[in-house]
Amino acid sequence: MAWFYSPFLGAHPTSAGPRIAPPDLWMRLPRLREDLARTLFIAFSCVLAAGITAVLGQFDFHSIEAALYDLRSSTPLAPRPDPRIVLVTIDDSALDHFQELGPLSVRTHARILEAIA
Repeated sequence: MAWFYSPFLGAHPTSAGPRIAPPDLWMRLPRLREDLARTLFIAFSCVLAAGITAVLGQFDFHSIEAALYDLRSSTPLAPRPDPRIVLVTIDDSALDHFQELGPLSVRTHARILEAIA
């Protein structure tokens, strides 16, 4: 009986084609083990992901999210402002005090800064 080897079909008996001896199974065994291990790993990963999704889908995460939101809202995340920084606002009553119209002059700004310092 003649053997025909195809890289896609493997070795199989045939009456036509070249006479090539079948490859030794032990030579192909490491490749088959790698393919089987890869396939089993992918299948196990998919089953594990589906199981985790099914288990986590049973929980009510609204209460957990609400508790975490309350924690984030109650905890100040911004750093405390530097006490050396002063915010000076000028409103209509300040403009009436300085008796100036429009933007204040540089001299008036200098007097305000001297009064603060």
